[in-house]
Amino acid sequence: MVYLPKEKILVVADAFSPRPAPPSSPANPFSVNLHENIERLNLDVERIAPIHGTVVPMTDLKTAIGQATD
Repeated sequence: MVYLPKEKILVVADAFSPRPAPPSSPANPFSVNLHENIERLNLDVERIAPIHGTVVPMTDLKTAIGQATD
């Protein structure tokens, strides 16, 4: 992953690929781990730019793993 702090963008490969379908249950463990690492590293992420998908807001990752959005 690559974090661009000024732009508040996180570029990721394979840990999270946004999909138009509803989130899976249970949540993808790679996406859960990505969220845990964002929190652990205290990254101020507004948007996620997946290598295999389109740029999405951070709330899409939270929704995908079953976390309530702020």
